[in-house]
Amino acid sequence: MRVYPIDDGTDEVEWIAEFPDLPGCVGAGDTPEEAVAMAFDAQKAWIATAMEEGRNIPAPSDIYGTEYSGKFTLRIPKTLHRELAIRAEEEGVSLNQYILYLISKGIGSDQVSAAKDSNKTIKYELKFLKAVVAPWREESDLEGNFLIGPHSFIRGKGGLKYGWYK
Repeated sequence: MRVYPIDDGTDEVEWIAEFPDLPGCVGAGDTPEEAVAMAFDAQKAWIATAMEEGRNIPAPSDIYGTEYSGKFTLRIPKTLHRELAIRAEEEGVSLNQYILYLISKGIGSDQVSAAKDSNKTIKYELKFLKAVVAPWREESDLEGNFLIGPHSFIRGKGGLKYGWYK
């Protein structure tokens, strides 16, 4: 599960918790704990819907538990190898250190860009869901279970799915 804040430019910060292995399965809240609780509720609904529709439920990935050696082989054109070696020499560092620097710099800028794009999408979806859910927020069924509303949304393959979910 990934948990991160969304800053919409106001003084309030919204928290998001998502299951990367379950597309569109997210929870949101005013605190990280609230977002995580909502994400677990969404996970139950996501899995129930997938089972009802006969879809495969992906096994949790273990990308964070996998051990990596820190080494890999990379083949590049001779001209690029030469250019990198020249620049490393100019900087007074090894070729390995220079390439590590370039990769780190590139990954950092990609993450910032991806986070901004992701935040915009999530902010839009949250505003949409809040607008749809707000009128029914306090409704409950006869057993006293609170329902999100007449149409709770779960995003997955094929777009938004909706129905009654507890």
